[in-house]
Amino acid sequence: MPNTLCTRKIAWLTVACLLSCGFLSPNEAVGQLDGMRFELGRRLTRFERAWQTADNQARIASLESMDGAVRSFFGLQLETAVQLLDQACQEVTNPSPEALQKWLDVNRFSIDFEVPWIDATKPALRLRWRQVVQPQRRTASSGQSTVLQSAVLGKGVLRLEVLDEKRQVVATESWVGFLPDATEATESEDWHEWRLPELPPGDYQVAATYEVDGSSIGMISEWISISHNLDDRLQKASEWYEGHRRSSGDTTIATAKWLVREMKQGYKGQATEIDIPWNAWLTHFELLRDSGAGFFEAMLRTGPTSLWVQLSHSRKTQIVRLGIPRPSSEPMPVLFAFHGAGGSENMFFEAYGAGRLVSLANERGWLVVSPRQTLNGLALDIDTMLESLSEQLPIDRSRVMLVGHSMGASQAMAQVSAHPDEVIAVAALGGGGSAKPSLRSKEIRFYVAAGDRDFGRPRAKSLVESLSKMECDVQYREFPNVEHMVIVQAALDEVFEFLDETSRVAGLSKHDGDQK
Repeated sequence: MPNTLCTRKIAWLTVACLLSCGFLSPNEAVGQLDGMRFELGRRLTRFERAWQTADNQARIASLESMDGAVRSFFGLQLETAVQLLDQACQEVTNPSPEALQKWLDVNRFSIDFEVPWIDATKPALRLRWRQVVQPQRRTASSGQSTVLQSAVLGKGVLRLEVLDEKRQVVATESWVGFLPDATEATESEDWHEWRLPELPPGDYQVAATYEVDGSSIGMISEWISISHNLDDRLQKASEWYEGHRRSSGDTTIATAKWLVREMKQGYKGQATEIDIPWNAWLTHFELLRDSGAGFFEAMLRTGPTSLWVQLSHSRKTQIVRLGIPRPSSEPMPVLFAFHGAGGSENMFFEAYGAGRLVSLANERGWLVVSPRQTLNGLALDIDTMLESLSEQLPIDRSRVMLVGHSMGASQAMAQVSAHPDEVIAVAALGGGGSAKPSLRSKEIRFYVAAGDRDFGRPRAKSLVESLSKMECDVQYREFPNVEHMVIVQAALDEVFEFLDETSRVAGLSKHDGDQK
């Protein structure tokens, strides 16, 4: 299916944020964002993984391209952003110029499934190539980064591998001469059918490689989902939804209704911004429908896991993505993660540091809560979200921490200013926001970081100055050779050292209070 925008609300959010930041003129069209969210997200994740293992010299080599990619995104030059992300990903691995060129030529295409969710009794997928960017040579609009594209490929072989949750290969297929030598078409008109072997229900990664001129080059491809009795189960889900359409309900009902709406669109082949685990979503819906709050108890027993939840409170709802840690008998400290402009609740799970914040929180037994922001900000503030979460999960409200990137840093500051009694620590990365004094301001710890190539640095430094005037406990760190996006990953180890210490002290204080 075409990898287009998940919801147009997020597109409007992006445009509004870009307008407010001065990156976009009012005459730019929202339609420019369509067709690129999935591609940008997967390419950013791929770059972040490569950056994690690269040495400092290789990281510096990718800086110009990465900075150009981020600025191109905020200028809505999305094709250039895709190309520069790919170029940065390869520069951080230090390839030869010839290898870089060939890799870029292949990666202007991605593999497109017509519908990536199929019934186990009908294991056939239809796929084709899709040209993501045009083959012309381009120059980025900012900095000195130059995008190289030659659009000349020899005949090669596309190889697809289906990987299970243990990353074991369970199915393979290949096609000769799958990509064109050169074309101006935006996508292929020729669909290829891939008949899969019998596989158990699940959500599977599809690894795509193109073997050409002696090289094996990775490509972007969607994941696939396989479910038993899919048509019948979705029909029953629709019938349940119709029976609860006018019910506001609690968080369990609200989440179940949201899942049905999303699944119906997914089964039609509507685009998504990330790889959705459709089979898991269907299983989650049925558990919510049949056991209500028992769903969250079951998820606690099987953690670590990731859930999408629609919190409900007084007829207002808030989409959040939860990172539930390993099973524990102790109440969970809570880490709110606020994404930046143009992002969504998935950013800290998929893109920033390739999801490393969630992994680090899981290791510590912390619950990650990443809310989706809309044009109006958040539908529910952190106090209300904590109240709703506490009805479903055992959380430790004495240890609530906030992390935010860019626009999310401003949101974190807004929340701690409005609810200082709820928060013990705030980490603001690549941005700032307003700091409002309160009786508890000096008891809350702050960590602020920016890159020396980060256009959010002035706001971060302004925030530090404001917090210092309020005599708050604030640390500031500036990372050399780091731009606006990578700042999250670059600062993550220090962020968790900061949060660990704050959480430890808060835990001791709580213990002392309990003893008294």
